Amino acid sequence: MISVTRTVLMLLTLAAAPLLHAGGEIDDRVIHYQVEEEFDYVKENIAMAITDRGMIVSGTLHVSAMMQRTGADLGFTDQVYQIAESLEFCSTMMSHRMTRAHPANITVCPFTVSIYVEADKPETVNIAFRRPNLLGNQPEVEEAVFNMLNEIARAGLE
Repeated sequence: MISVTRTVLMLLTLAAAPLLHAGGEIDDRVIHYQVEEEFDYVKENIAMAITDRGMIVSGTLHVSAMMQRTGADLGFTDQVYQIAESLEFCSTMMSHRMTRAHPANITVCPFTVSIYVEADKPETVNIAFRRPNLLGNQPEVEEAVFNMLNEIARAGLE
């Protein structure tokens, strides 16, 4: 039964992929969108999408600053990012649902959506997040987490 359920879910996901694509790239592990817009505008739209759902941005990871600060010491002289930040947040409702599916799913929270501009493509802002891969046999919970993350990421495209 699990095999049939996974097959049906995979077929539904494949059928929906063109609808979700919208200028981005869908893959099994990472969802990636691109937009020609100002970085701060995209970041603000994503932060508002998080807070509009009753969640708090609990942390902002300044990824590009860390990489610029440490790159030379590690032998990396070129810059991957012009700017890159990741927003961390959590949903208490999703946390309860995920941990009831399997207690180890606590590792999925906080959720992270990354926003970045590549050094050699300054006109394009990228938005990416990890596709949830939850333990337990509750695909509807995994789908709910994915939909929440996808809606938040897509808010950066508006």
